[in-house]
Amino acid sequence: MIGEEYKKYIEYFFAQDRMEMACKIIQNFELKKCIDNYTITVRKEFDKSGIPADIIEPIYMGIIGWIDLNVTKMVENNEAIIISFENYQVQLRALYRDYNQKHSLMPHSVKPSKLEIQNELQQQRTYITQLEIIDCDYTEKIEAINDFIRASIDRTIWADNGDISFLSMQSYEEKLKRSWNLERKIIMIENKNELPEEQGKLIYYKCQRNQIEMSSVSVPDFFQNGCYHLLADGLEVGWHPQYLEKIKEVKD
Repeated sequence: MIGEEYKKYIEYFFAQDRMEMACKIIQNFELKKCIDNYTITVRKEFDKSGIPADIIEPIYMGIIGWIDLNVTKMVENNEAIIISFENYQVQLRALYRDYNQKHSLMPHSVKPSKLEIQNELQQQRTYITQLEIIDCDYTEKIEAINDFIRASIDRTIWADNGDISFLSMQSYEEKLKRSWNLERKIIMIENKNELPEEQGKLIYYKCQRNQIEMSSVSVPDFFQNGCYHLLADGLEVGWHPQYLEKIKEVKD
């Protein structure tokens, strides 16, 4: 019996107006028997890709990790497990660029309009609330919105174009979080007598000042701050020493 999640694909493939083409496709199917274990067979096929030997191992591990992540998401969402060749190629190109050379990424975004900024302010997003609870001024919030919007746009376009891989972005965010955590600990020791709001500002400013590089590419100045705001929006980092409790108070 065919599961409901696959039924629509089967019906589409064998629709009356495509029946002849479907039969021709099936006639050209080729069955390959896995002589070695599955992992060895996949790796042997990947070795034929033409990727230089000195970088093929990390690229192989990266693409396997990307596939595993996508399959897990599809299973969790009860979706058919389908990864298009186009998406695979985009990710493979991104991984190749990661390990082959360091290059500068050109921004595609532009500064948001006054209307876009006002719309973002009205949404009362968490990353703005994080700035409000450490008493950041209006100008600082506008700068944050600019960086947040531009970083969101560019990371999406770069990923779609294969300019950065999900592994690069994942690694970069981990670097940002480690830097934030270290600064937070230092400030809480060196400035323990300051008000929590002042401690929060110090954490925020230090994180903005520290330059964290993405391993494979150079990114525009606004991108790091924008990524910090993306993390702050998801409460993965925070500026106030008790930011989780403070955000909960505001939301309640």
